[in-house]
Amino acid sequence: MGSNVFSQTTEDTLITTQPDVTINKTITTPNVGGVFISPNLGFSFPLQSFAENSKSGFSLGARLEFASTKIYPFVIAGTFDYTTYPGGEEFKSTNFLNSANTTITSFGGGIDIILTKFIKTDFTIPILGLEAKMMNISRKIDPESNNPGLPLNESILAYGGSLGFTLFVFDIVTGYTYAKDYSSINVKFRFHFPVAKF
Repeated sequence: MGSNVFSQTTEDTLITTQPDVTINKTITTPNVGGVFISPNLGFSFPLQSFAENSKSGFSLGARLEFASTKIYPFVIAGTFDYTTYPGGEEFKSTNFLNSANTTITSFGGGIDIILTKFIKTDFTIPILGLEAKMMNISRKIDPESNNPGLPLNESILAYGGSLGFTLFVFDIVTGYTYAKDYSSINVKFRFHFPVAKF
């Protein structure tokens, strides 16, 4: 029997039938990704002993992000942050200081997890973030002779976690940074701009 099957009816009508043929196709999903620059600004609220000598600070920073369908739901980022904390009024008056200021410059890396893979939402994209960074702390105290023993310069390794959501091209993120005597709660607004797409 060949590829065609022939049969004849009582009315001598010739009928040709084709056997079923199953075709397997492999569909390849193209890899879509890109590199993004994400400037951010926000506020940092010192905790514990840090809050005893400093008030809430203002922060500026940027992230260089890599995202791809191959690593979805993860986004890999390199981070930079610069935060300034003015000295607390009670701390300055107690130690007879004219001024006190703490600046923290940090470099690090992090991973964002896009939670839409696990949580279905209609209007926003929830994000869970993890980060590790090196913090360089610098203090300016005037007059230095009244410094109650705080280090003027030091570097420490810090870790943090954050939770936020995306609206269009910007994120609103709240995070916690564990950094020994410099731990803080942070609120940031991040914007995303494409640098390269592939």
